[in-house]
Amino acid sequence: MRLLPRSLFGRIVLILAGGFLAIQLITTAIAISDRSALVFRSGANQAATRIGDVVRALMAASPVERSRIMQAMSSDTLKVTYGKPAGSDAATSEESELMLTARDALALALQPGTGFKLIDARPVYLNPQSWYAREFGERPGVRMYAAVLLADGIWITVESIDPPRTTLWMTRMFRNLAIVDSVMVILCFFAVRLVTRPLSMLASAAEDLGRNIDRPPLPEKGTNELVRASRALNVMQDRLKRYVDTRIKVLAALWHDL
Repeated sequence: MRLLPRSLFGRIVLILAGGFLAIQLITTAIAISDRSALVFRSGANQAATRIGDVVRALMAASPVERSRIMQAMSSDTLKVTYGKPAGSDAATSEESELMLTARDALALALQPGTGFKLIDARPVYLNPQSWYAREFGERPGVRMYAAVLLADGIWITVESIDPPRTTLWMTRMFRNLAIVDSVMVILCFFAVRLVTRPLSMLASAAEDLGRNIDRPPLPEKGTNELVRASRALNVMQDRLKRYVDTRIKVLAALWHDL
């Protein structure tokens, strides 16, 4: 069984389409591997921004109003309480990449010089038991739990959740890839056809020349390479025709003398 087509047209199309498909698969794999980091960074920024907004609102309020404001802010995705959990504030070398990202996001969300301790940062999934749902069926969220020191020396703890949500990003990605691949295959088809069609015309002309030396010459038009090839074939036809005519005249003269 032949793996490659017999025609030059088929082989070039197969190589171009196969190479383009391989590039698409590699770039898609890279995009999928980088997606988690981008999604978690975005979720950490959202959660940190909410914590920063809470801290600024509480700093602007009087101590008497803070409890009422904290109660009004509390929801399923945001919880604010007084106090600081016990434990070291120092970062450890074993922290996850999400913890490091969340700490950087929280430092940017808070006012410069504000003391804080990142207690926990972890992903949140709608369906944590399903690998396919986690990777392709949803956009994971981020739960950030931090303690922040207010300007008057009071510690508060804030739990901010950037909630997960369902997504069709995989469907959209494959749809876009299908559109791009279809356009590229069509362009490859016409490009290869444009290149190989003159070769087929030259091959047909050479075959006709073997059967009829008086056939009309090829038109010398098109690309530079096609013009040169057509001119060379026409010159060869003219030389062969003059050679045959000369031999016929010589044979006619010999026959006349005989």
